[in-house]
Amino acid sequence: MSKQLLVIFGATGNQGSSIINFVLADPELSSRYTIRGLTRDPSSSAAKALKEKGVEVVKCNISNDEEVRAGLQGASDVFLMTVSSPYQQNNSLSTAKERRTVYTPTGGKDEEKLGNHLADLVVESGAKYVIWSSMISPKHLSNGKYPHVDLFESKYEVEQYIRTLPIKSTHFVPAHFYQNMHNHYKPKPLGDGTYGLINFFDPGTSVPYIDIAEDTGKWIGPMLADQDKFAGKTVACATRLYTQTEVAEAMSKSSGKTVKHVQISLQEWESYIPETTRQMMSEMWQHIGDTGYYGAKQDEELEWGRQHEKGKLTEIDEYLKREPLVLD
Repeated sequence: MSKQLLVIFGATGNQGSSIINFVLADPELSSRYTIRGLTRDPSSSAAKALKEKGVEVVKCNISNDEEVRAGLQGASDVFLMTVSSPYQQNNSLSTAKERRTVYTPTGGKDEEKLGNHLADLVVESGAKYVIWSSMISPKHLSNGKYPHVDLFESKYEVEQYIRTLPIKSTHFVPAHFYQNMHNHYKPKPLGDGTYGLINFFDPGTSVPYIDIAEDTGKWIGPMLADQDKFAGKTVACATRLYTQTEVAEAMSKSSGKTVKHVQISLQEWESYIPETTRQMMSEMWQHIGDTGYYGAKQDEELEWGRQHEKGKLTEIDEYLKREPLVLD
């Protein structure tokens, strides 16, 4: 019996590579599927590593319909995602260097339009099942209190669009990434040799976290294995909730430095955010602190998600042992 073709968008990224590694290691799924990974750069070291594992790697710029159609040809099942960015490159500038360094704010409408179009191409290809990498809707979960988190809303709206299409679908909603502790949410020096996890939350405010690079496949694998069970479901995916105090303690242990949670006013915190993304970022974090990342039913949503993953999820200390936090 011939195998089915599983097509993975973003194959060399965190989510895509995690799914591929899980499928290849799982006896049932590896016997069911051959894998085609779509990537912008098939010559990258990550793409070459996939080829060595037996994955078919295909060049695909998701803004190029011809390449997307070629990448989807023959697919039975698809993992579909887009990459969020609060900025769009200004392609009217003359040099490549300028285009890389000068950006204009766009919100999430471009991503929503692209996601909807890619979903149409998935249906056009004849695929029977799609898993969409979605996101929460602060606007919906807060009953309209926080309507401007465009980069979350765009993925949520694509999910709603996919639900109208003639294809079986499941929607993967990851929590806050551990990986962000190394960049956007890295502790700041306080001037006395210690570091601050600085925000407007009180110390007991809980945020759900996920190791997006290692654990994505532990949720996606079961979705592929039992599609009817997960059809139409939106699945909250997180290891667990961590308080601000717990996160700071884990950062201290990993870095060998003293990291403490520092609560400041919302107004002061907003003053550190670039104006172009200030409202969006402020509403995102206000929603998390006020409503809860996954909303009023967060505990229930997280428990259902954890009941249906396969494999040991990565705790924050385990992640920071594998990827130590370096504070200078």
